Amino acid sequence: MARRNVWMTLLVVLVAGQTVLASAQSNLAAKPPMGWNSWNHFADHVTDADVRSAAGMFNGAGDFRDVGVDLKEIGFSQGALLHDVWQNKDLGRRTGVYSRNIPGQGVALLILSK
Repeated sequence: MARRNVWMTLLVVLVAGQTVLASAQSNLAAKPPMGWNSWNHFADHVTDADVRSAAGMFNGAGDFRDVGVDLKEIGFSQGALLHDVWQNKDLGRRTGVYSRNIPGQGVALLILSK
């Protein structure tokens, strides 16, 4: 009986191992990493100010929509300098509500500074 249990355990381990291996291989680099990666920007030097100054604007709709953020509501009452992370483009100083047309299921990621 003990020998049968050992063989059954070995069989389960081999089958499970093949399944995991096949799963890992089938998803390996299916697509290249895309989008903004916080590690590429901050590396291991993340501060509280860095995290608080990043803003994501999300469009959950299926088509282009204007999405806005009120800079006063998020702590920038005097306005903020905006930098688009994905386009690597400075957007200048903005006050009040900053809005932008974002594609469906899309995101705009901004870095804000005073």
